[in-house]
Amino acid sequence: MDGITVKDIVLLLLGGLVGAWAERLLGRPWDRHIGQRYRRWRAVRQSRRLERELGVSGEFLVVGGEHVYVHQFSVRGFDRTRLDTRMVSLPAVEDCMATLPESLRPIPPEAVSERIERERNRIAESPTAWNEEKLGVAAVHVRRDARYDDPGLLIDFFRTDYATFSVVTNSWAKHVAGSDLAELLPAERLRHVLPGLSHSFGVNLTVVTADNQVILTRRSPRISSARSATHISANEGMRADDLRAGRPDPFRTAWRGIDEELGVDVPEDRIVFHSLILDAERYQWALLGHVDLSGTEWNSATVRAGRATGVAVDDWESDRLRMVPFTPDSVVRELARTDGWIAHGWVNLLLSAIYAFPSRRGRLIEVAAQRRRATR
Repeated sequence: MDGITVKDIVLLLLGGLVGAWAERLLGRPWDRHIGQRYRRWRAVRQSRRLERELGVSGEFLVVGGEHVYVHQFSVRGFDRTRLDTRMVSLPAVEDCMATLPESLRPIPPEAVSERIERERNRIAESPTAWNEEKLGVAAVHVRRDARYDDPGLLIDFFRTDYATFSVVTNSWAKHVAGSDLAELLPAERLRHVLPGLSHSFGVNLTVVTADNQVILTRRSPRISSARSATHISANEGMRADDLRAGRPDPFRTAWRGIDEELGVDVPEDRIVFHSLILDAERYQWALLGHVDLSGTEWNSATVRAGRATGVAVDDWESDRLRMVPFTPDSVVRELARTDGWIAHGWVNLLLSAIYAFPSRRGRLIEVAAQRRRATR
């Protein structure tokens, strides 16, 4: 093997000098024309991969085969200054449904009244059922705060009843079973509430105790739906008497739900909603929110004690509470679990974590992708 000559050393030094000069001269144009384009290409590929892995279908997040549409998310949340409601009147259900394309009609309009009346009679004859007055959603309007470009919500509600909800919701679920919901409900049909289909409204909350534990529940095997599934802290349907100054009040629903399901008396200023969603399989709209109990007497021990004393009157809806540290790492592990989740509960835990830990958004979405891989 020949040794290194003086010529080799000189050429090596010259090459290093030329390389340094070229990097200094061309570094910025190189980064702008080549480096930035490469990074954009890589980001697009990663985004598309995450969409596939996360189970995105059209406008939906797909969790456990169920489709959840996030209509609006706010990193600042929706407090009373950014969430408004009003009560409106609508034509009869059959008239509303008649305006839908035939592919979206779960019941022939001419049969709607007869089916609802039959359900009302069945409820009236039952010793354990009652035809509760409910609130449906007529329309959703998104507003913008010009100072921050933050969204605000105005939700139009109307009065309906449990019989109408039962007939329409069950008929819709049967109507869409086996359908491609991404094709049936493209973006233009999701931006607005479809007439005649919404006859309930839900409030779903993650509650974090004073000792920084997020409360998860397991649904009771005795209830009518989602038996033994994992859910978030509180899930409550809006009642027609959940009002404030004559207007529907989701904050009152949230307070009532936490009190009835957990036995916790929550200061209202701790309740913040961050998302408006649609459960597409049931056509049920809901607000997702987050409750931070730091600085209160409600730690994980007092919450468990309250449940044990029976102050949570609706504790029969879940048969177990589970406390999980509300940190990015713990939430990441929980989102990656393969146990059966109620879809909108899983989405709420994800979005509450993004709301609470905005700088960790990328990691939370990435672990959501890993969960999708694990459950295929």
